Amino acid sequence: MKIFVILQIVLCNTFLSSWTFSDNLKSYNPLIKKDSGMISSDDVSEDTIITKVKNTKSSIKYYPDIFFEEPIYNFGKVYKNEDVEHIFVFQNRGTKELNIERIKASCGCIVLETTTRNVSPGMTGIIVTILRSGPGTGTITESISVYSNDPDNPVYALKLSGEIIEDIKINPKQVRFGYVSKGEKAQAEVDIQPRPGFNLEIKDVISSNPVVIIKYKKDERENKYIVEATLKEDTMVGEWTGNIYILTNSERQSRVIVPFSGEVLGDIPYTKRFVATNQSNIRWMIRN
Repeated sequence: MKIFVILQIVLCNTFLSSWTFSDNLKSYNPLIKKDSGMISSDDVSEDTIITKVKNTKSSIKYYPDIFFEEPIYNFGKVYKNEDVEHIFVFQNRGTKELNIERIKASCGCIVLETTTRNVSPGMTGIIVTILRSGPGTGTITESISVYSNDPDNPVYALKLSGEIIEDIKINPKQVRFGYVSKGEKAQAEVDIQPRPGFNLEIKDVISSNPVVIIKYKKDERENKYIVEATLKEDTMVGEWTGNIYILTNSERQSRVIVPFSGEVLGDIPYTKRFVATNQSNIRWMIRN
């Protein structure tokens, strides 16, 4: 009986070992049956890669690709009424000719010009930009739109930014005395503030109209000058205008002009009235 049991155990172990070895052999078999032939697992992987490459090549599109290395330009600080010139460089990184259709600026203060409208693949072009700063001051940001036949970027946005400065800041820039009764005293002040780091000196202040008397003084604590404009009490009835000329040591603002205006009223004040006629509208100046 013991011999029979031992024989069964030996036969069972032999069978299991044979089955396990067969499965392990299959897992390491480099050959795989496919239809009637035999191909390696490496051949299957390579065939799949070749198919993917062919599909990728067939999906390649031929189109232009516009690219600016620096689409944003900060010019820092410039003085008012000075021009800022910059050249934007672009490249066609596509596989088809790039056509620049038009270029548009966000304001009329920018002049644009491009030397090349058609750019071949791999080639570059330029856009010359001139910003005319004008009389205004402060931070400025302007945009430029470049229209092309690039399907992904039909409108490419460029930006110009910076600060327009001046040596001397005037406040207010114009003096309005308004309506003044005859014999009434009228006075106005103008602050002259230099930019930080500029040592301002006022050489002289002149009034173009003798009805306004000009004086000036320096405020050491605030680091500014104050111009006082006073209307003469004996000024005749009627409107009057003029300019205050401020002469300074600034090379860019050696003469600053501040306009002034006002009107002296007589004993009979009047207001504006409009009277309509068949032929035209006549404006009558009648003050109550």
